[in-house]
Amino acid sequence: MQNNPRRLKRFLNNLSLQEGLLKNKGIQISFPHLLYWNIIDYVYPSLRNDIKENRQTFFTLKENIQDIAQTPSDRNVWDIPQDVLEKIPLSLQGYIKDKKLIDIIRNFDIDPNTLNQLVTLSGIVESVEEVKEKAEREERIAFFDEMVEVSAGEFLYGSDKQKENITGSYKIDVYPVTNSQYKKFVEAGGYNNKYILETYWSEEGRKWRENNNITQPGYWNDEKWNQPDHPVVGVSYYEAEAYAGWAGKTLPTEKEWEKAARGADGREYPWGNGFDKEKCNSRESGSGGTTRVTLYPNGISPYGCYDMAGNVLEWTDSRYSKKETRHVLRGGSWSNGCDSCRCTDRDRGGPGGRIDDVGFRCARTLKL
Repeated sequence: MQNNPRRLKRFLNNLSLQEGLLKNKGIQISFPHLLYWNIIDYVYPSLRNDIKENRQTFFTLKENIQDIAQTPSDRNVWDIPQDVLEKIPLSLQGYIKDKKLIDIIRNFDIDPNTLNQLVTLSGIVESVEEVKEKAEREERIAFFDEMVEVSAGEFLYGSDKQKENITGSYKIDVYPVTNSQYKKFVEAGGYNNKYILETYWSEEGRKWRENNNITQPGYWNDEKWNQPDHPVVGVSYYEAEAYAGWAGKTLPTEKEWEKAARGADGREYPWGNGFDKEKCNSRESGSGGTTRVTLYPNGISPYGCYDMAGNVLEWTDSRYSKKETRHVLRGGSWSNGCDSCRCTDRDRGGPGGRIDDVGFRCARTLKL
């Protein structure tokens, strides 16, 4: 912040305001604790978000810094031996290498309850300028609409790795549909606009919506689930289908979904054949809920798709079997174990089901 006096002034003002707020509320938090947390909050937003999503991230990071050599370095990163680095979770290695951050973490001795109070305090005191910056960040989330092309051709499909052929190239969303994207559908009248209802909702979907008085996703007003860069949840197959049509897309078939997730070589997970809890949001990660869709860049598929293992199960346009009305769900979720996050795992759900670990992504067939 030294090179940005205005930003430094804002930081100090917010720190002073938070200290006064704590005193007025009678909350006993030491100034060093408040200072260290505000530095993380203000200077290291990625770590702040990781800690907000999973408090244990901080304590895991603190445990791992004990293995780092104490030898001073002229650079701003530690010269960490490879054998030591390999023992550190991949998602933390970027933080571990930052000398300034590690100095903060090393001196930041705090208990879980106090950390939780500080995390809850984040964002309470904001300047007009910061509110404007947040609004601008929301404007920039349009990149979540990005799609990637998946070429036609053979690939190894299913647990038995049978050869299947995709006859035409298609595009698929790089990310699961986020709350920020779905918000546009809601605000456009996705649940009450006559044209949208008649054009993009199926007849069964319209009946389901009317019979159940559905006006928005199931967890739309719950702060745990409605963060802009997290996948939308609490949407039925009917809602996902309507959104996809409104966006000029479709839901992928399960074969399209699987090829985008594993490529042509039959790998077990999007990144390879061995499970790694540092590469996806599964039950093993302990998040207890969804995470932002950009959180696991090391877990992307061969085509560059995020979250095709974990975070949320995803609706496809395929029925589980010819006799079923239930649709196939793919990818596993934050509440599923590693086996359910395999590229070949098949789950199923009734078209009207709406739960907190199911979302979707869209696809589009390319014209020849």
